[in-house]
Amino acid sequence: MVDGVTLGRTLQFLTDLDDIERIEVLRGPQGTLFGKNASGGLVNIISKRPTDEFEAALGVRISSDDSRRLSAMVSGTLAEGIRGRLALYNRDWDGFITNIEYDRTLNGDNSEGFRGQLEMDVKDNGTFLMIADYSNQERDCCIAVPIREGLSRFYEYDWRNLEDIGKDNTETVGGPDDPYTDLETMGLSGEFNFNFDKFDLVSITAWRGTVQETQQEVDLIPYTDFVPGGPTNFLGAPQNNRIVLLLNGTPPKDQNQWQFSQEFRVSANVGDRVSVTGGLFYWEQNVDRHFLRELLVCGDGVLGSQDSVDGPDDTTCEEPFQGAGPLVGLGTGYGYFNSGVDFTNWALFGQVDVQLMDQLSLNFGLRYTSDEIDAEMERTTRDPGLAVAASTDGELRNSVDETNVSGKLALIYDLSDEVMFYGSAATGYKAPAFDLIFGATPRRLRDPVPEETNTSIEFGTKTELLDNRLRLSAAIFYTEFEGLQGQGFDPDQLAFVLTSAGNAITQGVEIDITAKPNDHWLLRAGIAYVDAYYDDYPAFNCYGGMAGAEFRQTFDQGCNVPRIDAEGMPVTNAQGQIYDQSLSDKDIPNSPDLKFTLQGRYDFLLEGAFDAFFNVNYRWQDERVGSVDQDPRLFGAAYGVLDFTFGFEDTDGNWTFEVFVKNLLDDHYLDTPQGFDLFNQNALTALQARDAYRYWGAEYQYRIGAF
Repeated sequence: MVDGVTLGRTLQFLTDLDDIERIEVLRGPQGTLFGKNASGGLVNIISKRPTDEFEAALGVRISSDDSRRLSAMVSGTLAEGIRGRLALYNRDWDGFITNIEYDRTLNGDNSEGFRGQLEMDVKDNGTFLMIADYSNQERDCCIAVPIREGLSRFYEYDWRNLEDIGKDNTETVGGPDDPYTDLETMGLSGEFNFNFDKFDLVSITAWRGTVQETQQEVDLIPYTDFVPGGPTNFLGAPQNNRIVLLLNGTPPKDQNQWQFSQEFRVSANVGDRVSVTGGLFYWEQNVDRHFLRELLVCGDGVLGSQDSVDGPDDTTCEEPFQGAGPLVGLGTGYGYFNSGVDFTNWALFGQVDVQLMDQLSLNFGLRYTSDEIDAEMERTTRDPGLAVAASTDGELRNSVDETNVSGKLALIYDLSDEVMFYGSAATGYKAPAFDLIFGATPRRLRDPVPEETNTSIEFGTKTELLDNRLRLSAAIFYTEFEGLQGQGFDPDQLAFVLTSAGNAITQGVEIDITAKPNDHWLLRAGIAYVDAYYDDYPAFNCYGGMAGAEFRQTFDQGCNVPRIDAEGMPVTNAQGQIYDQSLSDKDIPNSPDLKFTLQGRYDFLLEGAFDAFFNVNYRWQDERVGSVDQDPRLFGAAYGVLDFTFGFEDTDGNWTFEVFVKNLLDDHYLDTPQGFDLFNQNALTALQARDAYRYWGAEYQYRIGAF
């Protein structure tokens, strides 16, 4: 949530956050105090508000990996009772992944945006705040890099020019069609705040929208020249053949999203010991997605023109090698997919806070939520083939309605002004969903993914000791999910699908410490132990691809749950598998058991116009499972990253100059490898993180006015 407005899709968060006052992390189910329901937690971002007095800032940041960023802000009074604030930014980064076939740098971006605010007083008891924001990102992203060679000469030949295939690799191969993602996000909101004698009223009206166009080439095999007598690939064609899998958008842009929300919230004190908050929330969201998928095998290495509108006739192999195999020079899959989802949500919520006695208080809240989801899809396969299965042409529609009552109960005990203990129990809810991706089938539209619910219990303490020089927060928690929604690979469709993963448990301990032993040192530390696993997940696909593959999960390794249909009859999937595996008691992906962070800042209080400081940050996380199917090839190893900053700042706060080094020890790591087990080649790729490699830079901030 940004400035009181919920972001409807994850991609709306993929923008620079600038001119931020604070970020709040609210753990556990939310929804009894404000806004839209949140089943697991909420990241609440609050921008800096317009100021009465004039202030302005300018920032410049450059780094050794060719990144440049400019930011500017101005704020102050425009007229009596009217204040304004404007923040702008521009960032340009070339990226650090190199396509060696075409000598181009990838995975960078050029982005720009602004946030403008206008705040005015309404009579003597109210304010009105209007916020408008816009951002535009043009990213040549995202391309993976090979980190393990495959078994076949199919990969051995086409990856022959890569010097270092491993976890440190930053080179890739591929055709002339670079991946790209163009993303525009925009929003407009108006917030009224009125303070009456007996109650306060808040109204937030907001509209947001996103437009995204993307293209991804996923095979990582280059166009190469034909070599007479050269090796042949697994198709029996010359080894220089390549498979092209393009995920293109068709006009209009391939993803469009808009949302409208209205929230009314009233809060009041009832006597000296009771406070009440109640509200009404309404939400609409529409998402349209348009995809084109094409797979093409070329014989003589040069691909013709590509057109995502007119069809496969405009995407051809020039001078295909004849007689090398049945697929050479022929399109082997081409189709369109269009979908739309209309989502309507409304809710009533409220919370009562009661001071039971001087040191003991109680919080009790409820939320009633109603969801209505209407979905439609149309898929047309003009050229069925290897990666584009035949479709059921025509438009399909379905809808689902769901209601839920969730709540929260908490007790807070103030042992003293410095020490507080609490215990809470809450329930959460996430709406049903339709999994509308290119591989969607009529059955998947007919059977929506059920709603997700959870129950969370937490006990903790918050303390401020030693004259507020030491702050300690600790919590122990247990959360049980029913119908956990998650994404997993379906070998029947060669695609990732949204599923209901049965029951899951997440439990653990979190500790945060902040200490300021003297005027020079500021120390922070955080540690989290989280045990996250599937509690009841009786059947999921085995890992490793086709039946008989060398790296396929064996019967003794747990691939021993018979596949049966609704009538209890045996089923064989597209990979020749007759067994599934049970994931009960197996780890949830991308959830390391242990994580910790350490930060230390030391201020040199110099005698003069400026002071100096250095800052050290270290973060570490444990190994973790990389995929739902528990494939051991996709485990992420443990890693730690050390960052260092040294700088100077004006004693009056007008300017700051600092130099920084990210990943000082150049400790390479992989967030999570990706399986690319096409035709059981056992090749692996990964998306490399920028901070997995050392880079350095400098930043200068200049401020004037009332800071």
